[in-house]
Amino acid sequence: IEPAATHRLLRAALRLPAEPAQAVAFAALLQQGLEVLHGTDLRDALAAIIAPVTLLHGVHDALVPVAAARQLAGMLGPARLIEVDQGGHACFFPRTSMLVDAIIAASSSTCTPDPHRH
Repeated sequence: IEPAATHRLLRAALRLPAEPAQAVAFAALLQQGLEVLHGTDLRDALAAIIAPVTLLHGVHDALVPVAAARQLAGMLGPARLIEVDQGGHACFFPRTSMLVDAIIAASSSTCTPDPHRH
C-alpha cells in the first residue's frame, strides 16, 4: 500500500488528525502488525477460551467488518458483542466512558461457561 493511501485509510478508519509525519510512522507500524496478523490463524485456539468475553466493535469499522466480530463472538463460548453505533475501528475513542461502562458491566455480570467446552 502506498504511504499516502495508508494515511488516508487510517485517518478515515481511526479518525486520526491530519498530521502526516505521525500518521505515516503509525501506518508503517500498523502495516508490520497487519502482516503478522495476515499470516496468523488462531481460530482453533478459541475453543480453549472458557472465560466470558465481551467484544466491543464499531459498526463503521473500515478495517475489520462488524461481520467478523459477529463470527468471532459465535466462535467463543460465553461471549457478548457490543456493536457501537457511530463507531469506527477504535470505537471506544474518544468515548472512554463507554469502554469503562462495558468493562464494569462485563465484570459484574454472571456468565456460565459452556460445560461441553474444554
